[in-house]
Amino acid sequence: MDIDIGKLLKDDSSPKILLQAGKEVEGTLISRDRTKLYVDLSPFGTGVIYKADVADTPFSKTLKALALGTKVKARVAEIENDEGFIELSLKELNQENALEELSKKAQAKEVLTGRVMDANKGGLLLQVAGIMGFLPSSQLAPEHYPRAASGESEEILKKLQILIGKDLQVKVLSVDKQKQSLILSEKAALEGDLKKRLEKFAQGDIVQGDVTGVTDFGVFVRFGEGLEGLVHISELDWKLIAHPKEVLKVGDKVKAKIIKIANNEVSLSMKALKKDPWTGIEKDYPVGTVAKATVKELHPFGAFAFLNDNVHGLVHISQFGSPKRMEQALQAGSVYDFEITSLEPKDHRMGLKLVVKEQKSKKPKKEPVS
Repeated sequence: MDIDIGKLLKDDSSPKILLQAGKEVEGTLISRDRTKLYVDLSPFGTGVIYKADVADTPFSKTLKALALGTKVKARVAEIENDEGFIELSLKELNQENALEELSKKAQAKEVLTGRVMDANKGGLLLQVAGIMGFLPSSQLAPEHYPRAASGESEEILKKLQILIGKDLQVKVLSVDKQKQSLILSEKAALEGDLKKRLEKFAQGDIVQGDVTGVTDFGVFVRFGEGLEGLVHISELDWKLIAHPKEVLKVGDKVKAKIIKIANNEVSLSMKALKKDPWTGIEKDYPVGTVAKATVKELHPFGAFAFLNDNVHGLVHISQFGSPKRMEQALQAGSVYDFEITSLEPKDHRMGLKLVVKEQKSKKPKKEPVS
């Protein structure tokens, strides 16, 4: 089809005033060159779609596939641009249609494929059907969750950036049509398969697996057929642990007990497989006993003193009146005598009172008789 665009524009005296920016229009593709497509919008005139409008988006493929004579729907971007054409946006209309389609897929809980385009400290940016969406780190599958031992945001970001360029299976959690954005979840896309694999396990089962991640709040352990559970720091051992890296590292083989399965998430305990050191403790340390204990931690509410590696008690701040006086009386790392004032073995609680030794008064020296 040979169209004289210059003549077409010259003869164009159509009432463009009837058009409005943002209006959806339909016309016929009548010509194209390297950077533009021309659309007959009779009786309004001639429209132009710049290929830059959809550059670097899936919609660019749509333009290449259009044959002359094809009906084209687009959104009016400008009633008359500098070249005298009605400027159209194919990208804007396609995005609206894509958002509408994605809303339906979200309601149907369909699994979609998204490509990771970028990463930030909070998660990943994915492109799904030409629309950018955000996938929070909390919605990543266990295998992609960023396990940073230090918990530093920079380390987390580096682990997320490894996923850039990869395709992930996701579900759409929500669609914001005004902002033309999505909230995505990889975890939700895998929930059906994950639920089926979890059916083989129940609370109370003992599993063996490998440590796949160490964080400040606990360790992740992979077991079974690609399943993963979290051993919270409080479930690593009966003794107090400042950081999980003190006792475990990635690659260690461990045994743990399943203490909870909820929402396709597994909570594990390693200390549940060990004897509770507080069992029968009242026989060794009855209330009223004076025992030696090492002060390890000083806090505004009091001090923790350890009778052994696993058993500790609290020396309450009320015994001293103020943190300053407590720091004058106790020093971290030092051993003191404490009286056991209360004991609750089931709750792992022990109250301690510092035993203050009385100092012997010195007798005054007798003055020599002259």
